[in-house]
Amino acid sequence: MTHAPDLALPRSPQLVAPLQGPSDTLAVAGAARPRPFLLTAAGASVRGTETRGIEGVESGGRMLLGRVEIRGATCGNVLLAPAQARRELLGRGGSLIEILLVTSDGFSAQWTPASGSRPGDVELSLLVPGSAWRTDGPFLVAMEGSVVRLLHLTPEAEWSVGEARGALAVSARIGSGEGAIRLLAAVGERAQDAEARVARLARGGEARADGELQAYRSRRLTVRTGVQELDDALAWAAVRLDAALDRDAAQVHDLAADEPFPFDPDARRGWTALGALAAGAPLDAPIALRSEIEAMVLARAATWRGRPLPDAIAQPWIEAAMAGVPAPPAREVARRAALLALADAVEPWQGKERAQAMRARATAAAAPTVRAGTLRLPTLGGGVTGDPIPAVLAAALDLPGRTRFLAPLDDPPPGLLRALTAWACLNELDLERGFALFRAHLADGFAHGAGLWPDGSRIHDPAAAALVPLVFLEGLLGARGDAHYGRLRLAPRLPPHWTKLGVGGIALRDATVRLDYEGEGGSHRFRVAQESGAVPLMLVFEPILVAAADCAVRIDGEPAQVDVLSIAGRTQVKVHLPLDREREISIG
Repeated sequence: MTHAPDLALPRSPQLVAPLQGPSDTLAVAGAARPRPFLLTAAGASVRGTETRGIEGVESGGRMLLGRVEIRGATCGNVLLAPAQARRELLGRGGSLIEILLVTSDGFSAQWTPASGSRPGDVELSLLVPGSAWRTDGPFLVAMEGSVVRLLHLTPEAEWSVGEARGALAVSARIGSGEGAIRLLAAVGERAQDAEARVARLARGGEARADGELQAYRSRRLTVRTGVQELDDALAWAAVRLDAALDRDAAQVHDLAADEPFPFDPDARRGWTALGALAAGAPLDAPIALRSEIEAMVLARAATWRGRPLPDAIAQPWIEAAMAGVPAPPAREVARRAALLALADAVEPWQGKERAQAMRARATAAAAPTVRAGTLRLPTLGGGVTGDPIPAVLAAALDLPGRTRFLAPLDDPPPGLLRALTAWACLNELDLERGFALFRAHLADGFAHGAGLWPDGSRIHDPAAAALVPLVFLEGLLGARGDAHYGRLRLAPRLPPHWTKLGVGGIALRDATVRLDYEGEGGSHRFRVAQESGAVPLMLVFEPILVAAADCAVRIDGEPAQVDVLSIAGRTQVKVHLPLDREREISIG
């Protein structure tokens, strides 16, 4: 490691805005436990252990810091939000309040003495990638090839730089009585890039982070049940998905490199994008076409958002799928489902004949015949006695003509497989089993860390998080979109013990729709309203309920004659209504 006194440094220190820590918009509080935590923003993340410290900070697809900790301190209580944290650090001389923030620009931290505490000198320990370095006043700059990492620490510290694990082992000692300690860190291709990011970090970022959390509570797919596990999980999952969709975070899926379809990296990228669409994310980035699941993303972007199908990449994939090259059973199921979804997407533009040819090819292959209830569901990467995955996929993707899926007796392991099985059960109207598995998947996101959906050996997998909004929207609410013709189908199949539900941010084309439900004593009342959009949508409403087969139906307070079916021991009502005003449907 080389001390390089000619490395460029900023001319003057920044005036750093104080950090206040997370608000209660979306946060988890409690005593610190020896479990992981993860803070995420677009293209950036902070990971660590609640009781110890930060173990890694990434920004722009690069490791920014390898370790950040106050020497000799442990954590007592912790408040975690998706991009922020507040921790109470306990040391021999007193306690400090630590506030952490990650943004797309980099990392900010602040340490202040707790009220009535005098912690004495503070030693900050950091691991900084780099081979050449320079310190001057509040600044430390580290070079690794052409990459520049810039640290800004106030008040001025006594720096000490050594070597550890091929990186710079940095110690900064700040004297007692100096007030709040503030650290900013950023990385860039050039010194001026890192300096510009540090300048933006100095101006704060908390207000923007809090504002974004408010959006996840109001302008995205949201749910209000009074069950915190469900209400919060949807928002946490949406935040995690936005961070994972950033170009600099895409490599997180490569951690599943040794896993089979549909758990491989390309399929996981597809699941993540599908979940983001369900959650109401813009999904502005171009979509690759490396797997059948990503083909479904193209179709969903067209049928839900009205996004034009990119013919340059979609048509070659469609032609290859139509050619019918043999594929393993799981891939064949996904290919058929993708062809059916793409047929819906191309029909308005290429005509019914083309769409029908695609549907004919999709339905030509035999449906899978695996009865998952008789098989041991695999742990990913392990051996399998018979492969239940095609049957799980066929039911989850609602493939017509499939053999009925029977749920396994034992719960699948946490992660993508558990969520897909829940989705499959809901589509087969095995509602109690499906909802139990979905609740388990929601709980997985908070069992071993706040907003962390584990999968295999990974503490958090974006694709597993993606199944939270996807299963909720398409599995529990039975939502289907037709953006071209402005039709929204909702077929909610709610647990019978639910008496109240509010869902907002159901997005179709440029419109958003709200659904409210109240149920008591065998009577059910739904209110559906379009809250934005230039043209009223047509609602195809087909709830599946515990109700008498001869139940009375009222629309906007008036008796109505509608189709009523018995299905899987429940009653389904079918109603078509324009959403030109709030509509009320009462059943029972």
